[in-house]
Amino acid sequence: MPDKTELLSRPKVAIDMDHVMADTGAYLCDWLNDRYGLELADESFKTLRDQLDGEPRRAMMDLVANGELMRELPLMAGCRDVVERLHERYAVVICTAAMEYPDTIPPKIAWLHEHFPFLDPKLFVFCGYKQVMGTDWLIDDSVKHFDGFKGKPLLYTAPHNRDETGYDRVDDWAEVAKRLLG
Repeated sequence: MPDKTELLSRPKVAIDMDHVMADTGAYLCDWLNDRYGLELADESFKTLRDQLDGEPRRAMMDLVANGELMRELPLMAGCRDVVERLHERYAVVICTAAMEYPDTIPPKIAWLHEHFPFLDPKLFVFCGYKQVMGTDWLIDDSVKHFDGFKGKPLLYTAPHNRDETGYDRVDDWAEVAKRLLG
């Protein structure tokens, strides 16, 4: 691992977790389909939250709020490899808006240690407003975090943001690699 001075002198890229690093939507769809016999596919937590009601919605919200799902979330395809390559050139900051669901913080830390042991945990940021990040890049699936962000935003495509325009967009980790690694 690079020393602190060398690491912090690099350009900085902040990366969101849910729907960017972790395939939260696929996991929730599978969980809801198995548990309630639904036929959901390619949905995100945000769209599921809006379209479900009754017991399925309550159970999903409990699962999200208590952090139980975090340790089970699969990686987005290509994520680990690209993040490891980014780590060689950038200071990689994991930036997740976990304050809405603070019980997810310990499981998120454990998930990051499991899948990204090469990252410096001192660069894991659990916040509410990502606009405070002083990074050069922010890769996120939610445009609400881009308002007031002073760096360069990259919108990671997810079901809930397909109609968003006006932002540079990446559809997958291969596109992240092309954009930030050349």
